[in-house]
Amino acid sequence: MFATDFKTKLTTNYQLVEASPKTDHFVQTQMKAYYGQLKDFLYTHADEMVYAALAMEQTPQPNTAADLRKSWFWTTEGTLLVNGKKVFRDAPEMDFWIWFQPHGKHSGHMAFNKQFEGPLILFSVLKGLFDPDHLASRLSDDLFTHEVTHHFDTQRQGKVKNHSGQALKKGDLKGYFNDPFEYNAYYQEGLSTLHSLLEMDRIPDDKKKDLLGNFEDFKTRTFKQNFAEAFLTHLEPKFKQKLVKRLYGFWKFHHDRLKAKEV
Repeated sequence: MFATDFKTKLTTNYQLVEASPKTDHFVQTQMKAYYGQLKDFLYTHADEMVYAALAMEQTPQPNTAADLRKSWFWTTEGTLLVNGKKVFRDAPEMDFWIWFQPHGKHSGHMAFNKQFEGPLILFSVLKGLFDPDHLASRLSDDLFTHEVTHHFDTQRQGKVKNHSGQALKKGDLKGYFNDPFEYNAYYQEGLSTLHSLLEMDRIPDDKKKDLLGNFEDFKTRTFKQNFAEAFLTHLEPKFKQKLVKRLYGFWKFHHDRLKAKEV
């Protein structure tokens, strides 16, 4: 789905801070497809997960090497691991483990894991230990987009030092939000819902035009409703200017597409 264009689309001339509107659209479109695949997987295995959780909770069994080859399995600590290879079968760029944990300090996190010899993405969305109740509906599109964006960015640039994580541990919010990797992830997260609305066939074009409106109104509304307040508050002026420029590219891309349909 994504692999044939992955290197050309996301390696050649892709800038974390100033990606082109076409590239951003490409990334967002793929994100929606992957998010849909993961939700379908979780819905399909929902009953199995409940039964397996009950069994593991009553008689905990240490995880083995064989577990690593499964589509998913419960750990003795009551968390759930899902193998991305089994979820995204035709997308080698989605080769990572997904780790579901109960709500914690952070809603999501992406890191390299020595045990699994590769990337692992954590989502803190379980209701409790050994409790997958409504898991598919508890994982939001926005959170998925943010963390998988980190995965894509590290694939493009290789294993990188987690400067943003270090800044966050120190309480340095300005350093955290102005890190290019976090900037890109928060940008993609912020536009996730807007992209979905503008791509929905069931929404009439005149409603989409109303959603876009003129750029100044669109910018004001998007800053207020779609981007995290802390993200905007701590952005340095140069990054805020780049954010406005990139948002204008998004607005114009969709505005021009709608206008072209009128001809």
